[in-house]
Amino acid sequence: MRLVYDLPSEDRLSVFGLHLHLRVLLEEARGLSRNLAYHRRARLESRIGETLDEVDRQIVELRATKG
Repeated sequence: MRLVYDLPSEDRLSVFGLHLHLRVLLEEARGLSRNLAYHRRARLESRIGETLDEVDRQIVELRATKG
């Protein structure tokens, strides 16, 4: 497995852009989940929240290694 930090800076920026796009898609999914039954919505929102936290963590790491 190749780590993001081992990639050239242009590729890291591309990965960074993908992370930001993923974050937007996850936020949209969270909005769409409002139409689900309560128990399904709660479970889905929990998973989306965990995934957003992970994406945010990776964005912070990418920003730190960018400079």
